[in-house]
Amino acid sequence: MALHAPAVAELETVEELVTALKDLQAERFQAFDLFEEGFSAHLKSAPHYQVPVYQALVHDITQAFTTLSLAVCAVRDRLRTLGRADLSVTVQQLQDAEEEKLKLTVAYQIARQKHTDGDESVLEDSLHALKSRIAQASQRSFDIFSDLREEL
Repeated sequence: MALHAPAVAELETVEELVTALKDLQAERFQAFDLFEEGFSAHLKSAPHYQVPVYQALVHDITQAFTTLSLAVCAVRDRLRTLGRADLSVTVQQLQDAEEEKLKLTVAYQIARQKHTDGDESVLEDSLHALKSRIAQASQRSFDIFSDLREEL
């Protein structure tokens, strides 16, 4: 279960906040996995897509990412309050990298569906390039989080 923004305000040390951030990142990882699993199932139902089922998944995942994002921003703000503006900046960089990863994931899913549906304008190279950019964004998130832990 996600650590909600009000609960973050109760954390009193930088170490507690970094632990909370680690937990939030683990939940993000799980949310991305669930999103991918649901999308893959959606594609397998082609050409008779189960649109309501997929729409419900997208709704749930959107809520999860929103909740996680708010909690991460609360960690960022709490770090600033505790006099660790340096860590706050790093958390914002992490948030930006995760936002980019999510946008790329959505673009990749749209391209995969078009490709599955026979849209010849979506080339395998385009899909591969998007997948590579997602991997780069994931690595950037990992590197930023590693930097954050080293800054303690």
